[in-house]
Parts: sequence; structure tokens; C-alpha cells
Amino acid sequence: LFAQMLDKVLANAIDFAEPDSTITLRMAQQQAQLVITISNIGPTLPQNMHDQLLESMVSIRSVDDPQQVHLGLGLYIANMLAMYHHGKMQIANSVEENGVTVRFTFTL
Repeated sequence: LFAQMLDKVLANAIDFAEPDSTITLRMAQQQAQLVITISNIGPTLPQNMHDQLLESMVSIRSVDDPQQVHLGLGLYIANMLAMYHHGKMQIANSVEENGVTVRFTFTL
């Protein structure tokens, strides 16, 4: 389940990344917490959407291609899996405002 959680977020990071850009995955222990961040370079999130994207059936993807249906469940599932592992998931625009960072925090 932990791998599935990371897979959902990495897939999103890849889908929204600028072509040929780097996806960054970091893991660190900060005091009594494990912190995992996944960042991309690409479009930023619309204002006030950070928390909504963790809800079911919410997506900001364009609907230009009817062959690619997205139900808005990937980040919702990742968030549910983080909670299952007694963790917390947060999503925000990067500090540089040139992409998005997803942060998982788990108490050790």
C-alpha cells in the first residue's frame, strides 16, 4: 500500500511536469518524523485548490483528450493511504512557484 501511495503521486508529478524536467523525490528523518517530498517543475496549482485536490472526484486536468479519462481519484487514494499509515499528506506550490510539491509526514 505504501508503494501504491507513492506511485499515485509520482504518476501525477510526471503527468504535470514540463517535458524533460526532473522529478525530485526526497526522504529525510526530521526529529521523530519521516518526511517524503515529491516535487516537479510544471504548472502550479490554482489558488484555494490545495486541500480540495485531496478530496474524491476533484481534478484540474484539461479535458482536451476524451481518450484519457481522469476521475480525480489518484491524490485522494494517496491521501487515504497516507492516513492508513498514520501519516499526513500535503500538496502545495513549490517555494519557487515553478511547480508542485507533495509532502508526506509520518511519525516514527
